[in-house]
Amino acid sequence: MTAADHIAVALDHASVDDNLDLIRRLKGRAKWLKIGMRLFFAAPERSIEAARDAGANIFLDLKLHDIPETVRGAARSLARFTPELVTIHASGGAAMATAAVEGFREGGSPNTAVIGVTILTSFDPHGLAQVGFALPPAAAALQLAEHTASAPIAGWVCSTAEVGALRARFPSHRLIVPGIRPAGSDPGDQRRIGTPASAIEQGASLLVIGRPIIAAPSPEQAFDDILREVATALEAR
Repeated sequence: MTAADHIAVALDHASVDDNLDLIRRLKGRAKWLKIGMRLFFAAPERSIEAARDAGANIFLDLKLHDIPETVRGAARSLARFTPELVTIHASGGAAMATAAVEGFREGGSPNTAVIGVTILTSFDPHGLAQVGFALPPAAAALQLAEHTASAPIAGWVCSTAEVGALRARFPSHRLIVPGIRPAGSDPGDQRRIGTPASAIEQGASLLVIGRPIIAAPSPEQAFDDILREVATALEAR
């Protein structure tokens, strides 16, 4: 795997056209493109077709969360897009996670990897406690991973604060890390953030990077700068 295989660019522009332009600009660079709820709900076919035309893998970050049979049906419907990755909320439990995997298989996309989101990176310990989690983020993320490990999912989304502990516990699963900010970057609405190098050093499989690339004067240059940092970290790992 190359350094580019460890970077997913989040298509987080407010405008569909701006996202499509970004896809074109990063063609030949980005091997993973993350399509979140805003872009998917606005233009699912256009965005996925553009990403495929650019030769990128599709990461649908839709965070499915409902009763198992509803999630199974949603996965079956999404299977027509044959995405490489799709997220669910790990708090939905092992039965829901299993239903998601089965739904993609029943819909004709058996190779879609289902990834469980543990604790959103917008939460700090105080915010997490306010929504009913008694544990701090690191312990809560590990607990959610443990709870869904019996399901046939491929791995979890976690922050840089948790990735080391999850990697030690789950050496073979994929660990996807958002909240990535090069040193000195604006954290925005993220609370638990880390640099590309620190995430890779602790065992991240895939880094989700949005604002540092899409808000840069030259997204191409920003991508290349991060790519070099990731490559150096991989060599040292």
